Amino acid sequence: MAANSRPVIKGKAAYFTAVEDAQERLPYWARSTNPIVRRHLGLYWRTVPPEIEPYYWIFGAWAGIIGLGIFIPPLFSLTMISYLAAIMILPFALLLYGHVLVTIAVDSARAMQQEFANNTFELLQATPMSLPQIFLGKVAAAFWRRMDDVVMIAQLTLAFTPPIAFTIYTNLWPLSDGFSLVAPIMTLLAAIVATLRIFLEPLMIGVLSVFIGTVVPGRGRAISSAVVVGGFYFLLINLLSRLPAVRGYSTPEGDVPANLLLVILTDLVLPLAIPLLVIFGLLKLSQVLLAQD
Repeated sequence: MAANSRPVIKGKAAYFTAVEDAQERLPYWARSTNPIVRRHLGLYWRTVPPEIEPYYWIFGAWAGIIGLGIFIPPLFSLTMISYLAAIMILPFALLLYGHVLVTIAVDSARAMQQEFANNTFELLQATPMSLPQIFLGKVAAAFWRRMDDVVMIAQLTLAFTPPIAFTIYTNLWPLSDGFSLVAPIMTLLAAIVATLRIFLEPLMIGVLSVFIGTVVPGRGRAISSAVVVGGFYFLLINLLSRLPAVRGYSTPEGDVPANLLLVILTDLVLPLAIPLLVIFGLLKLSQVLLAQD
């Protein structure tokens, strides 16, 4: 009996060690065991960090299909078959993603407003953590509450973005015009960028909401302002990539082709650069404003 129970104990120890290792890989402010995060999470602090391996497998499968398709073009037909599934599944994932973003914005702004309403923010400043770590801890708490949804959306995005991206980029860089490598590479890069955005944009929205919760008095006004400003960002970033100067347009004299450099900039660079700049900028600005107070 003792011999049979030994592997079970080892298995449990290995499981909990893996979870603890996953927590240790995260920044301190992002861990669910962080006291500030755990204070807001309640029972949600037991949420397991996302596994990285599924993303490797999904991306590896698409990289293999697209890579072989360069030498065996009929394999590209698999992307067209998946395209039909993508246009049906991604809209539902997008709706869920919007709900997740709104929830994170509301929870982050509310958490910051509660500190000022309860006069407990000065106590947080007395902890060893810096102001940016405190702000990010508030965001992490809201993020952890929707972690399961975020992980599912990210996996769906990585799985179903390549068919749509391949269709778009083969129109810009046709495979038959000597651009046999450009469209496949752009497709894989677009899948990576889209997946990273699923984790980066909620963080940006959370930081924006914490900042608004700091400078805008009143819980209702802070929450509504965070939702409106966040919605304006997504409207702007999506309209920017669809501008005629980027995607091309038609005139009576003929068609104006897409500006391929701007396509790369708006599809691959700005969606990652803008959230990072907003996060660092708002954290710094919040720190300066609170230091003046």
